[in-house]
Amino acid sequence: SVIGRMKGAYPELAKNRGRILETVKAEEERFRKTLEQGLELFKRVAGDLKKRGEKRLAGEEIFKLYDTYGFPVEITEEMAEAEGIELDRAGFEAAMEEQRGRSRWTVEGADEVEVDWSDTKSTFVGYKHETADTEIVALVKDGKRVQELTGEGLVVLGESPFYAESGGQVGDTGELDAGGDPVFFVTNTTKGGEDGIPVLAGKTAEGEIMRVGDAVFARVDAERRDAIKRNHTATHLLHRALRDKLGAHVHQAGSLVAPDRLRFDFVHHSRTGPDELAEIEAVVNRKIIENIPHEVKVVSFADAQKAGAMALFGEKYGDRVRMVSFSEYSVELCGGTHVGGTGEIGTFLITSEGAVGSGIRRVEAITGEAAYQKVREDRAALDGVAQLLRTVPAEIPGRVEAMQAQIVKLEKEIEKARQSVAGDQLGALLEQASDVDGVRVVATEVEGDVPTLRGIADQFQQAQGEVVAVLGARANGKAILVAGVSPAAIKRGLKAGRIIGEVAGLVGGRGGGKPAFAQAGGPNAGALGDALSQVAGIVKSALEGG
Repeated sequence: SVIGRMKGAYPELAKNRGRILETVKAEEERFRKTLEQGLELFKRVAGDLKKRGEKRLAGEEIFKLYDTYGFPVEITEEMAEAEGIELDRAGFEAAMEEQRGRSRWTVEGADEVEVDWSDTKSTFVGYKHETADTEIVALVKDGKRVQELTGEGLVVLGESPFYAESGGQVGDTGELDAGGDPVFFVTNTTKGGEDGIPVLAGKTAEGEIMRVGDAVFARVDAERRDAIKRNHTATHLLHRALRDKLGAHVHQAGSLVAPDRLRFDFVHHSRTGPDELAEIEAVVNRKIIENIPHEVKVVSFADAQKAGAMALFGEKYGDRVRMVSFSEYSVELCGGTHVGGTGEIGTFLITSEGAVGSGIRRVEAITGEAAYQKVREDRAALDGVAQLLRTVPAEIPGRVEAMQAQIVKLEKEIEKARQSVAGDQLGALLEQASDVDGVRVVATEVEGDVPTLRGIADQFQQAQGEVVAVLGARANGKAILVAGVSPAAIKRGLKAGRIIGEVAGLVGGRGGGKPAFAQAGGPNAGALGDALSQVAGIVKSALEGG
């Protein structure tokens, strides 16, 4: 097997054999279902082409089979050839190029043109410092190296406190000062070159010109950085809590660590229920209360593995790695920034959980000030509901249950009253019935909504003897029709569905139903009276087999 052949180079394959096999099996099943859906789509499209007398499959349809259902073009071509259908290859290529265009992205403030950073050196000092007296070593404008810069561009510093976007953590922002005044506003920080040097994207202050060699005071947006640190440490605590609750198969599949929120993707094949999420959230908050101190060690990869450090599956690591620990509870390989102790996170609040792919779940959460504000908003909303219900928040569930029970009770009483009214109306309406070959036929307009009409029609279904009733009403300029036929009348071949269908056509609508009951409607309420006057004739025609 692949695991057997590769476990020497990748020992984690053997350790995770069960999870790997489970994932492969799930992917195979998912792909099988996808292929089946694709085959159905192809058959449908091919059938439509034949009906239209066409023999060319549009490029958009080929792309849909490829992009949505994973059909290689070669398979589509074989199936098309068997059906005598040509492929619109040019249209397919155009759709592919359009998708590639959508997939391109650029870093804010940076250029699509790649810059050669091989001769540029920069040292990141941001783990210990959020400010630094430093100098400009490189400037880039419109994708080209320049000696001076004004307006938008890229800046590299000799020593940089700015963290570059990496490992899911967003890049730092801030400013560069000279003489106590800002000269450059940093809007993002990304990695440049093979060494991953911090590259600052942004814009010079109005009227300022920056030159290579200028001395500057670099200042990271400390408040924003602190928020990011809270969220990053929270992802580590969340990771451990998920594994403890859901199983050791859980591992990180992606993340976003921003100042206002965190997002954590992980491998798991089923939904995480509300009770489980509540327990996971509670565990993380307990670890925050414990205020576990942050510890960082740079060790060999082998020593990190011995220490049980969590590593990103599939990530390549060098001989020396940065190991971030919060006691023995959380030990991970990580290059990001973190709080000094978990207590600095303040509060952790899960805001959502859902699927983002086959076997991949996503938890989104907030911490610190954002979590506090969310709690305040939720509490205010809860207090508002309590005031409306004239109770206290703790008693809202009981009050709502009591109100729901009362609603059910009232609905039953209303239905009972409606049936009583319908029963009272039955006798009066039967007195107005006309006789059509021994069948009593009632066709009249009444006041009421659809439930009222249905209640009366139900009574006619249960009437003794041969009875047909068609009742009409008007609502919002439209006609409403219901029909009820007694069992004895059904035996004579009369069916509510057929009768209501003919009457509905006279008010510009259509309808149908079962032999005993049918319902319809139409836009021409003005024709309702004339339509009802035709019911006796429709019944007579039906009795005569017309």
